[in-house]
Amino acid sequence: GWSAQIDGQFTPESAKQLVNDLNEWALPAALILSNEEKVSPKLWDTALQWAIIVGVVWLILVFIYMISVYSFMNAIISVITLVFFLTLLFAFIKLIWYPLSLSGLAAILLSIWVGVDANILVYERVIEEIKHGSRAQEAINEWYKRSWSAILDANMTSLLIAFLLLFIWTNVFKWFGTMQIVTILFTLLLMVPLIKQLLLFVVKKKE
Repeated sequence: GWSAQIDGQFTPESAKQLVNDLNEWALPAALILSNEEKVSPKLWDTALQWAIIVGVVWLILVFIYMISVYSFMNAIISVITLVFFLTLLFAFIKLIWYPLSLSGLAAILLSIWVGVDANILVYERVIEEIKHGSRAQEAINEWYKRSWSAILDANMTSLLIAFLLLFIWTNVFKWFGTMQIVTILFTLLLMVPLIKQLLLFVVKKKE
């Protein structure tokens, strides 16, 4: 009925002080609803299912692209590194009990593209080294020396943007920025060295 009552042991002075305190925080204008959004409790389950489907389709498309442009073995290495990367990433998320949100899930899907980009930089650099007369094993080692700075610079730019997102007072951007930082660090510290080791392993087996 738009009325309220506060009971308690008040003196006239304390009751008057309470009224003054409440009036000081009173809004001068009525609250008007400007936006309303209803979110289904099943939203996360649906989004997770579609994210898994998109991830699997993405891996298949990466495999097809790598076969058509490079070779079957390069495609296998790309898929292995991406699966290894995602497995360790989700294990890390589970280990630290990170509350994975929809924006964080979007950052993980974006990290797959970043991983593919790293694979392409590696293969193109190895091909250039072989064209200049280097043996396969020497070409891989030279790639690691010369291309690491390019891969690092590209990821450091994204890392800087991710840190800036952390200072935005919106949870969507914060969760996206946090997960982007984690995926970039995993790419630099795990995926790129793994690509090198797998390439060296394949070359040694062929020799």
